[in-house]
Amino acid sequence: MLAAVILLWGLAFAAIKQVTNEGVSWAALTVWRFVLGSGIFAVFLAVTPRARVRVERKDLGPLIVLGFLGFTGYHLFLNYGEATGAPSGSAALIIAAAPAFMVVLAVTHLKERLPASRVLGLGVAFLGLGAMVLLNPQSLQLGLSPALAAIVPAAVMAAFYAVYGKPYLRKYPPFTYVAYTMFAGTALLLPVAAWNGPSTVTDLGRLTAAGWAALLFLGIFPTVVAYGLWFRVLQRIPASAAAPYIYVSTVVALLGGLLLLAEPITATMVLGGAMVIGGVYVAQRDGH
Repeated sequence: MLAAVILLWGLAFAAIKQVTNEGVSWAALTVWRFVLGSGIFAVFLAVTPRARVRVERKDLGPLIVLGFLGFTGYHLFLNYGEATGAPSGSAALIIAAAPAFMVVLAVTHLKERLPASRVLGLGVAFLGLGAMVLLNPQSLQLGLSPALAAIVPAAVMAAFYAVYGKPYLRKYPPFTYVAYTMFAGTALLLPVAAWNGPSTVTDLGRLTAAGWAALLFLGIFPTVVAYGLWFRVLQRIPASAAAPYIYVSTVVALLGGLLLLAEPITATMVLGGAMVIGGVYVAQRDGH
């Protein structure tokens, strides 16, 4: 299951770039990706009675918030960043900082201790994140990248979605939990579709066969299959044990950008990415 998640999430970054490169706005891409994903989950729930678990009234509000964090907000920021110039590989490296924010949440929310190794690892990871956002991709000179900076909130939201969502797996099966939060996230995209106006629909007319393939791939595999498998994994093993494997998806994203989109691997990607992944690795090991 982890291998499937790694492959599908890694390739998603190149697919997002392919669709936005063809003139589809970041808003329209986000809307249609999750309309498609929600439709598939609706069919899944319709044909799988055991997956239709009644939502407790006290869970309704939190599930809506989690839907915003995991789908509406996360993907709007990510798609906006890639649409405005962030290479798919760099975007994946920014998202790779999410486990660092998860460690911070574990300390502040779960009251876990913060030993020196974690302080060191977090410091290196956040310095690497800053290097990718604040340094010129080629020359390593200061030069803010607004496109990459826009993706940072997505990494924070991913951490919140994982940490605060895991307890609900005791009540709801993984695919059911993802379906419910995705329904909420998709509903929250309706104002975005209205704000974007007719181009939400007309942008689709710009897609080539490759663009349609990328959009359908995004709506089905990284959205439905990978999210469901990811939470099945989190149901069975600790998040801290599963998270390091997701770094392999960053390598997949880098290779996908290089081979599918001819994106170069720049100096800041090497330096900042190594610091982010190395720092989070040290923070998660906790000295063991």
